[in-house]
Amino acid sequence: MDGRWKVSAATNWVLEEPDVLSAIRDNDAMAYQLALGNADGGFMFDFPKCRLGDGKPEFEQNDTLDVPLNIMGEKHPTLGFALGVTVFPYLPV
Repeated sequence: MDGRWKVSAATNWVLEEPDVLSAIRDNDAMAYQLALGNADGGFMFDFPKCRLGDGKPEFEQNDTLDVPLNIMGEKHPTLGFALGVTVFPYLPV
């Protein structure tokens, strides 16, 4: 990162993969993609290298495991960017 941008996202996840908590604990770098779409088109957000922060599970009796996570993007050494955004003006149904 050259100091001009700090890429991050605050999210809330329902965990289905136990490796996520291990990745937070071990501070492992990973990739994360998020796609959103509706009848008007869509977006794809791509963090080619990121780390997850916080990750303190919130336990509610008889409910899903809810985990607030911060995604901190880092400049990917080969791709040269921390966040890629693709806009799709049309998505086939």
